[in-house]
Amino acid sequence: MLQGFFSETIRRRPALLQAVLAFNGLLDTGSPPEAMHVPGVDANALWASFAARRLLKTGQKTGFWDFSDETRRLALLPFSVLDTLGTTFGVAVHAKELALTIDGGRSAALRRELGPDLYAYALERGQYQLGACASVFHGRDAALDLPLRSRLHGWQALKILSAVWPAELRASIAFPVFKGQASPPPKLTDRGKTALWFGMKKILLKEVAPEWAPCFN
Repeated sequence: MLQGFFSETIRRRPALLQAVLAFNGLLDTGSPPEAMHVPGVDANALWASFAARRLLKTGQKTGFWDFSDETRRLALLPFSVLDTLGTTFGVAVHAKELALTIDGGRSAALRRELGPDLYAYALERGQYQLGACASVFHGRDAALDLPLRSRLHGWQALKILSAVWPAELRASIAFPVFKGQASPPPKLTDRGKTALWFGMKKILLKEVAPEWAPCFN
């Protein structure tokens, strides 16, 4: 599977290839990868690609390469993008509750805490983007204020998606620690996880970082 993934990526997805190489710390040295022996990676095929040749570094022997599972590509995102994704997803989860907060003082506080852009997103299209997959978080952690609850549940969604990743890939993400009365992430069926992924991907590519679209199927 890995060799097929790289063959397809080299031929059709140069942006994804560059992101994977950057994830593994490969830089442009102007030298062929003579000492590169990553299990399952066809070094000759990689070297035949001009884009790969510009980014490979002599002597690279370790790293993580199997991003054939599309959800794993979330690990390629910079932390700032991943954090914005989690927060935006969480705001979409609780957008209807945010929109129903009509008390002037509380509304102003929410706008201030979330920022005007995220608050406007919640009141407008955020209410309609996730569908049923948002319901798995409804009613949870009600004691937490909405901005914190939104960020918590967004990161919990990312934890659910990454739970089946290999340990070394999961360890590459600095998951924030939420203290207090936060409940553990909900348990989902495979079907529920698939719906969660489609919702997360929609938020990523429509709202947070559309420039990353070439790296996702």
